[in-house]
Amino acid sequence: MRQARRQRSYTIRYVADALGETIEEVDAWERSALTPTSDQLEELAALLAVDSEALRQGIVDPLDLEKLADATFVSDKLPLPNGPRDVEKLGVVAAGIDGDFAFNGAVSEYIMRPRGLYQRPGVFALEVISDSMYPAYRKGDIVFCDRTEPSVGDDVIIETFPEADGSAGKAFLKRLKRRSKSTLTVEQFNPPEDLTFDPYEIKHLWRVVPNRELHGY
Repeated sequence: MRQARRQRSYTIRYVADALGETIEEVDAWERSALTPTSDQLEELAALLAVDSEALRQGIVDPLDLEKLADATFVSDKLPLPNGPRDVEKLGVVAAGIDGDFAFNGAVSEYIMRPRGLYQRPGVFALEVISDSMYPAYRKGDIVFCDRTEPSVGDDVIIETFPEADGSAGKAFLKRLKRRSKSTLTVEQFNPPEDLTFDPYEIKHLWRVVPNRELHGY
């Protein structure tokens, strides 16, 4: 199940929202701690465009997308087809316990552009490499960022200025909680904690594109 989700570049939160389930429940499915009902499995298979019976057996068997209308169940929440593989995935390395990422300035690969980002410039992708925002995001998830000004409640990537020794600045995936001229407060989920930044320490504040925009909802 996790393999099929990652092949579609979907986050757990996107799958949960699309199916009307909780993040915790979908995560439990992937860990085999909980078994989805037959109806839930059919909806999940349609969302991931895989064969439901194969998924039940733990096998990823992609459907022929051109024949998807012939499937036994098609969710009305099925996302539109993705676009070209042209979104830069920026290379990152682990930044230690006080940061989620460190940007190294390299493009490691190109990611398929979600339908909702067809005409949007300045989009880039990152792979989540920490569990600080679990269960909303987990290691291996792909997040897309754009240049839209973040609002309170948005998930954001905070990029700090380079270190004094010239090494790449740290970056954090958090949820924007409060913002003023003197402080920026964000929330992390794991462990639950509020973090405060001096705006003068921040090089960039990138908005994480929410799933409803990625897939045209």
